[in-house]
Formats: sequence, C-alpha cells, structure tokens
Amino acid sequence: MDDVAQALGISKRTLYENFSSKDELLVHCMEYMRVLNEKEHKAIDSTSKDVLEVITSHLFLVIKQLKTVSIAFLQDMTKMCKPTVNEKYREGKEQNRQYIAQMIKQGQVEGLIRIDINPELLIDIFTEQGPAIKELYAKGKYSMEEIFMNLYITYLRGSCTNKGVERIDKLISDFKHNN
Repeated sequence: MDDVAQALGISKRTLYENFSSKDELLVHCMEYMRVLNEKEHKAIDSTSKDVLEVITSHLFLVIKQLKTVSIAFLQDMTKMCKPTVNEKYREGKEQNRQYIAQMIKQGQVEGLIRIDINPELLIDIFTEQGPAIKELYAKGKYSMEEIFMNLYITYLRGSCTNKGVERIDKLISDFKHNN
C-alpha cells in the first residue's frame, strides 16, 4: 500500500480512506481492468471478419497487456490473494472459457477450425499452460510475447483446417508487420 500511495502521490491514510484493505483495492482494480478489457474485446468482436481474426486479435491484445505486467506482480497474485480476490478472478476465467468455446465452435462452423477438435479439451490444455508460462517468464530468458506466440499460435494452427492455417498465417504476418 505504501508503494501504491507513493505512485499516486497521496498518503497511505488517504488510500485507506477509499479502500479498507489491499484486497478491496485489488478487486476494484481488477473490476476496472475488466470493464476496460470488455470494451476493447467488444470492439474486436464487432470489427473482425471471421472467428480467427477475433481469436488472434484477442490474443494479440492480451500479449500487449502482458508486456506491462511484471513477473513480481504475477507471483504476488499467486501467493497473496485471498478468497475474495481469487473468486473474482475465477468468475472472469469462467466467462472467458465459455466465450472461447463459443468461438471455437463458430470456427468449426466457418470451416476454419477442425471439426474433430473438442473445444472444452482445447481450452483445458490452454489453461493448464498458465503455470508453465509464468515459470518460463520468471526465468527471464523469454519475453511474454515470445512465449505466447510460440505456445498459443502453435496450438491454434494445429487446431485449424488448411483454410484456417492460411488465415492464421496472414493474421500473424499482418500483426508482426504492424508492431
């Protein structure tokens, strides 16, 4: 709380007048970020041409956001979060799972994602990579962008039909060219 107050240029007392605990501040920040992210994700949904553009645009947005997150924060979140914060995080995670499953199914209908792919299993595989990603990032050998591009794009390409792979490759190329 000392660091937060200092960064904001206010006293710790002022901070505690607005937030009764670190958890309350963290939940408030998470909610604020959720609202901002929701706006960005809705904009992506409304402007994308197909489901693979939606998925990759969301992925690139997450990569951009993760570039600003320190490994220390991720580790602190894991160690220090109390049940109220973890519950808020789990709610968002479940909403994301449902959304991603819907996108995978839509991609199957569009002929971009292989029909033999089980959306729930694919999401479980993605989810299980979280601790490994944190661990790799903590070692400092790879950037978050490099980890995500190598891991998730590999999974995504492997889930696509030939038509989908061509589309993914174009989207990735465009992303790299513009960033």
